[in-house]
Amino acid sequence: QLLSLMNQINASVKGGLFNAQLANQIFVLCQQLKFSGQLLEQSHKNELNRVFVSLRQACCRDNGQLGTPCRLKMMELVELRAMGWRPSLAHTQYYLNRPEQQQQIDPAPISAPP
Repeated sequence: QLLSLMNQINASVKGGLFNAQLANQIFVLCQQLKFSGQLLEQSHKNELNRVFVSLRQACCRDNGQLGTPCRLKMMELVELRAMGWRPSLAHTQYYLNRPEQQQQIDPAPISAPP
C-alpha cells in the first residue's frame, strides 16, 4: 500500500499534477514514513530514493499549488530521513510548534498617545 502511494506521487510529479490530491498524498506519506521509514530504508531503498527525488522535484517545479504546509511536510521527511528516521526532540517540537502558527496570533494594536 505504501509502495503504491509512493508510485502515485512519482507519477503525479512526473506528470506535473501539482494539486490538492498530490498534497494529500504527501501528507499521508509523511505520516506513514514516520513509522515505517526505517524498515523501508532496508527493504525498498530504491523506491524510497525515487520518491525523494520526486519530492525534491515537486518543491522546485510547483508554482505554489502545493502550499506551505505541504512543503513543510516534505522538508520534515527530508530531515527525518537524514537523521536515520530517528527524530530528535528539537525536530519533533519544531514541526509540532512551527513558527508560522504563532504568527497567526493577532498582536495588540498600538495606540497613539492622546
